[in-house]
Amino acid sequence: NPDSDEDTVEYTIGSQVANLKVTLPAALALDRKRLDAVFSTMGELVEADTDYPDVEQKLIARRQLSQEEADSWRLPLSGALQKTEKIVR
Repeated sequence: NPDSDEDTVEYTIGSQVANLKVTLPAALALDRKRLDAVFSTMGELVEADTDYPDVEQKLIARRQLSQEEADSWRLPLSGALQKTEKIVR
């Protein structure tokens, strides 16, 4: 759980292959429904071997992120995508 002044939190994603620790924006991590939607989109696009800039645009197009959020959350979300890609490949 984040402290009120933290912008990001460490989040663990468990799978059959591995437990993945990623850093996520706190506002996203605390909104489970939205987080599930973002992870679903990211997972779909990881399987399609999509690079982060295109993933980000898809998240915006699906209204899962605003442009402002995409700009400020780019580093943690692209890092989460990279870690996920390493497990998938």
